[in-house]
Amino acid sequence: MDFHTIEKRLKSLLGDNVKITGLPHSQTAALPMSLSHRFQYYQVEQDARSFMLAVENSVSILGKLTAYTKLKNRLENILRKDLVFYMPPLPANIRFRYMKAGLAYVSEDGSANLPGILRMSLKKVAPPQKASNKLSPLAQLIILRQILKGDMEGRTQLEASGILNVSRMGISKAMQELKHYQLGNYSGSIHFSLQGELLWKQAYPLMKTPVHAQHFIQGAPDKQYMLISGESALARQSLLMETGLPTVAIGRKQYAELVKERQFISGPDEEDADFVLQIWNYPPSLLVHPESRYVDSLSLILSLADSSDERVLQELNQLQLPWK
Repeated sequence: MDFHTIEKRLKSLLGDNVKITGLPHSQTAALPMSLSHRFQYYQVEQDARSFMLAVENSVSILGKLTAYTKLKNRLENILRKDLVFYMPPLPANIRFRYMKAGLAYVSEDGSANLPGILRMSLKKVAPPQKASNKLSPLAQLIILRQILKGDMEGRTQLEASGILNVSRMGISKAMQELKHYQLGNYSGSIHFSLQGELLWKQAYPLMKTPVHAQHFIQGAPDKQYMLISGESALARQSLLMETGLPTVAIGRKQYAELVKERQFISGPDEEDADFVLQIWNYPPSLLVHPESRYVDSLSLILSLADSSDERVLQELNQLQLPWK
């Protein structure tokens, strides 16, 4: 992690009178080799306050509160200083868990929890952003279905609604969106302005992650309904080594049905879960072969495009795409 980036973040949170220096050799020498390589260490001083900053070099255990609590206690016992972790951007559920437990941290995304000094949620720190124009989930699904299966071109609204299991009104509204963005039109049947890779490139800036929500689940995934997704799917199609819980995906309607049947036991956090369940805005099964065990490559790209892990982004660029 770049020193100036860390310094800039701390000053934005604590003020310009913050002083950051490297930890003296006498202190770093007292650390076991595993801990000396695990973090970058800095001493932070502001007025009469001081603490040690441990900058996370690894993302392999992010989210595991127990592990960080043990690391904090061990480091404070060795170095005799209060310890604060500096971490990569954190999902909202993990930020909440850290704050609730009183874990001291500063995140690259602007959130922070410094007991007795500062507690800032991401919403309070991040500047307001203007909502960008994006396709609705159904309009996005129609584009992806055409690219991956090629069976939307020339269809009537009635035929399309039967294929996608949605209302004709929904298809009509989605086609109005596609016409607005010059991606397609409807005049008795569906037509697209481009095909294949060209259609993907034109539509991509208007698309968003299909993931509506995700939950930690206890038990075994139901292979009848769920497709392997997230880093789990990427790891099986690339050189990426999977480090977290297995991840699977299911559509929102299917999820609601299974919840009604009480087929899920949600875990409170990652440590008590057996897998991660992603709830998608559209059924992932509509974009793959009936016998496929994985989500489609284009939706996978959309779901992981905002990852902060360079390994993930690198392997996404190597994925086999429909037109290759």
